[in-house]
Amino acid sequence: MSLTEHHPSKAIEHACEIASSYGAFQLRTIRALIQKEAPKQEVLPFVAEHPIIRPLSAYSQFVHDAFQNQ
Repeated sequence: MSLTEHHPSKAIEHACEIASSYGAFQLRTIRALIQKEAPKQEVLPFVAEHPIIRPLSAYSQFVHDAFQNQ
């Protein structure tokens, strides 16, 4: 409540929205976010297949080979 004495409600709401997107719920964080313009946490889609991601079978083979070499 003391924040409302020093900051406009719009700034507090914006800081709370950003903090919530990061999962940060401490008053210290809200105060810091009021002072600076921080972006919201970007939610990225899960990528199951990509050229740089090896298939799960490759990891399975690696573990199998590692146990065989011991």
